[in-house]
Amino acid sequence: MSQIKLHPDRTKIQDAVFPGVGMKRLIPKLTDQLEYLRGAASKIPVPKFDNVVIQGGSEKITHDWLWPRVGQFFKSNDVILAETGAYIPCSSYFKLTYNISFQALHNMQ
Repeated sequence: MSQIKLHPDRTKIQDAVFPGVGMKRLIPKLTDQLEYLRGAASKIPVPKFDNVVIQGGSEKITHDWLWPRVGQFFKSNDVILAETGAYIPCSSYFKLTYNISFQALHNMQ
């Protein structure tokens, strides 16, 4: 299976890296090329995502323990500013409430 990783400043396909071909340039082109799939894709059922908070367990802090708790912290109308390096991959572990603005910042310093 091929793996494509989109970054703000580069794209990686398998082991090949394409500097300067970032998400901002590539996503609009991919969207145009995949437009013909929109009808079929919109009919695919999406499973409900629940923010399940694990109780008990060990003293070890894991992704499964931490991120659902982070999801409970945010409330409607919050604005989240996140550095792309660590937060973006972890954000798939929790559910956000309605009307939250999520801004990913590249190379925060």
